[in-house]
Amino acid sequence: DEAEKRRSLVENFVNLPTKEARALLNEYGVRWVVADYAVTNARSWGEFAEVRFENKAGAILELVP
Repeated sequence: DEAEKRRSLVENFVNLPTKEARALLNEYGVRWVVADYAVTNARSWGEFAEVRFENKAGAILELVP
């Protein structure tokens, strides 16, 4: 199912950001991702995304090209 595939791509990127994961999201035109702190322990996305907004619940990430 397409929706599940896209959800999985985002989840994989948030939990373990890589160039490959970012490239797959870019293929779908994704430029922003929401990281929900209730479902991930990740708090840093290195060179792959920048936090543009953050609170106790999560972060809005802008993918770095």
